[in-house]
Amino acid sequence: MKTLRIILVIHILFFVGWAGIEEYKQYQAPTILLKTLPVDPRDFLSGNYMTLRYEIGQPEKLPGFNGSKIRRNTTIGIYLKGNTVEVNGSQMKIFAPEKAQIPPPSLSDKQNPENGIWVTGRWTGSNDIVYGIERYYFSEKRKQELNSFRSGNVYAEVSVSKNGVMNLKNIILK
Repeated sequence: MKTLRIILVIHILFFVGWAGIEEYKQYQAPTILLKTLPVDPRDFLSGNYMTLRYEIGQPEKLPGFNGSKIRRNTTIGIYLKGNTVEVNGSQMKIFAPEKAQIPPPSLSDKQNPENGIWVTGRWTGSNDIVYGIERYYFSEKRKQELNSFRSGNVYAEVSVSKNGVMNLKNIILK
């Protein structure tokens, strides 16, 4: 019986520690804004999530990217530079692609969005680059607000880890 308790405590500590590490990574990561692209409003909401597309997900919009010479599931580094624009009456920095690089550069240091920031994505081979931020899950409280806006009038607030992985935190309506 004592052995069972020890095993149970070890399992609980493992999962609590894992969750703590992931939360710490997200807390330490800088936050940037990305412009989304219009999505067909008929397929926009399904349950409590929304499907988003991004300019940085379109290979033809990435300077220096040539998809014909790249194998599927290849990791790509995209360097984003911020431009200040007015959103809902306040000045915000919206990030857009400046160059693409395969393989992505080594990103061991903490990134600084003031100078530009590297993110990583995966080339699917079907004219699309995915970043893991293509779905936004929301609560019942936001459902009414999100049902009322028009497609393409949204910015995604994402945190970028030190190795370039993005995590979708919030969406901001224009």
